[in-house]
Amino acid sequence: MDETRSLSTLQAILDSSRAWYFHTGGIYLTERSRKPYFDWKRELQELLHNKDLAAASEEAIKTELLDPLIGTGSTLRTALSDDIGTKRLSRI
Repeated sequence: MDETRSLSTLQAILDSSRAWYFHTGGIYLTERSRKPYFDWKRELQELLHNKDLAAASEEAIKTELLDPLIGTGSTLRTALSDDIGTKRLSRI
């Protein structure tokens, strides 16, 4: 069993991201980053509301079900990286 891919892990991620967004600093998301963030959250919610997955919340979720979440997470990571300029080449 791969606990890192379970529904209970996704719930913990959702809870952590909610705390981050409302209590730590999510208000600082730029306009460019907001859409990718909420797209990612939507994909996460869809998995959490999947009744078949809920019946086996500790079992590993199949990769094909996680692919949309991973894709939106990648888009979010790129948007956040672009916001803070971490992809720019160093002048040194």
